[in-house]
Amino acid sequence: MSDPPRDAFAALRLPYVAGFALGRMLATIGAQVVTVAVGWDLYERTGDPFALGLVGLATVAPAMVLMLPAGTVSDRFPRRSVAMAAHALLALAALGLALVARLDGPVAVVYALIVVGGVGRAFAQPSTTTLLAQMLTPAEYQNAYAWLVSSGKVAQVVGPAAGGALIAATGEAASSYAVAALANLLFVAALAAMPAIAPAPPAARPGLGDLFGGVAFIRRTPIFLGAITLDLFGVLFGGAVALLPVYAKDILMVGPAGLGVLRAAPAAGAVAMALIATRLPP
Repeated sequence: MSDPPRDAFAALRLPYVAGFALGRMLATIGAQVVTVAVGWDLYERTGDPFALGLVGLATVAPAMVLMLPAGTVSDRFPRRSVAMAAHALLALAALGLALVARLDGPVAVVYALIVVGGVGRAFAQPSTTTLLAQMLTPAEYQNAYAWLVSSGKVAQVVGPAAGGALIAATGEAASSYAVAALANLLFVAALAAMPAIAPAPPAARPGLGDLFGGVAFIRRTPIFLGAITLDLFGVLFGGAVALLPVYAKDILMVGPAGLGVLRAAPAAGAVAMALIATRLPP
């Protein structure tokens, strides 16, 4: 007797899952819009490729510094609350960027706001990625996770293209930043509709060992260390995409809309290969 067909939409019928997936997709689109807008706006104002490289530093530095504390905070406090605060901070940073772009403020303020956004992302990552796992059974989460990954890839394709098209249509970056702020606020609203699940009580008072617990786990699990190291080199050498505004403006001369397409191309390729991989044998 054959097994009954699996319901691909089962997770979306569960409470909060559809709203969470949609809100997270909107927040991802907002993040991609900000990436395109910052690159184009800074290169328009400075004409310096080095200024684009500093964007990566301002983005990554908070994540590196706060990686361990952010994980600890997500374990010690309700993850919904941490995620709401993180995405509210991302919305605030995007609104600040919109104001700076509108008033033609100092470039230094742009970098400061990028750092603020990096702080928000540092706390958003560990809190949102594990939020549904607290609420669903393993089977339910497996289906929900597939939808989260799929919607995330769609957002990575749509976001840059939409951001570039919006800059091309309006002739400025402030509108793109405002759209990104709204996207994050909509995700905050979706998170507010979810229950705040209290974290499990710790067996002992939190100490310095809790802060480095993840590091100890990685050292004990070589497969995770290898995967993280591989990803590290991929991110390191993949950072060259920060220079795409130079290609879009000076070499290909395709403008902000073309920059959005260039930024969307890697994610579009990933989606295409994922579809091809589903048709190939192991």
